[in-house]
Amino acid sequence: MNGLPGARRAGGPFVLFSAPMRRVLFVLLLCVSASARSADRHYAISIDDWARPHDGRAVVHMQPLAQAVQALTRVPNAVLVINYPGGEQGSLWAHGLRSWLVALGIPSRRLRLAPGSQREDALDIQVVHRGTSLP
Repeated sequence: MNGLPGARRAGGPFVLFSAPMRRVLFVLLLCVSASARSADRHYAISIDDWARPHDGRAVVHMQPLAQAVQALTRVPNAVLVINYPGGEQGSLWAHGLRSWLVALGIPSRRLRLAPGSQREDALDIQVVHRGTSLP
């Protein structure tokens, strides 16, 4: 038989691992899979897009915002964090977005504002599970 000593020909890719090692690998794969599913999602609205005059219809049709709200509604214990550039202008943009979201039916308890975003050119929107530390 070719290959490593003690290896069987049939049995799939895990034949080289002992039974306890296969259990450990299985648990690790489950953990990685679960953490990937619960990873926080980021969406961005460029400042240029947000600075344009808009009404409720335009806000609802902003693709990144629509995706963020859909992600938020799928997870009952999640909050929407609006990361915005520092300064007065960034604060005005973030508070304006928050006001629109509340007016469109998103409960204010599910919204958080976080100043000091690394991005100066966008409002970075993040759907965060409440078990995660909020910015």
